Amino acid sequence: MVAVDERTVQAARTGNKTALATLLRGLADPWFRFSLSLLGDADRAHEAAQETGLRFMKALPAFRGDSQLQTWSLGIALNVVREMRRKARQIPEAGQEYLAAARGEPARSCTPFSPACPSGSARRSCCGFLRR
Repeated sequence: MVAVDERTVQAARTGNKTALATLLRGLADPWFRFSLSLLGDADRAHEAAQETGLRFMKALPAFRGDSQLQTWSLGIALNVVREMRRKARQIPEAGQEYLAAARGEPARSCTPFSPACPSGSARRSCCGFLRR
């Protein structure tokens, strides 16, 4: 748990950039570890932690102090992770194939326009493209 004194929080809420930087440095690792535990991917966890930081800065003036700052900020991180998961599910299957190819992973299925599909006549037989 990050130890944060009330004066630092109040200073950050009122726009003190040094205080805000102190909070961001102290909370970045908990946000990353929390996101990593939910996403299972370090790159996506870094992305989630960065987005959490942006949303934290925007929402900090509304922080009432009903809970500890870290607990409150982990709620923001949870919402970021949920949104990332929701967006990942909305990518069409063909989009998933292109993403897999970009990462160098083999295609899960072959479709006529899949980047992993062979070209030419092999493409037609592989995918059933133009099959009668």
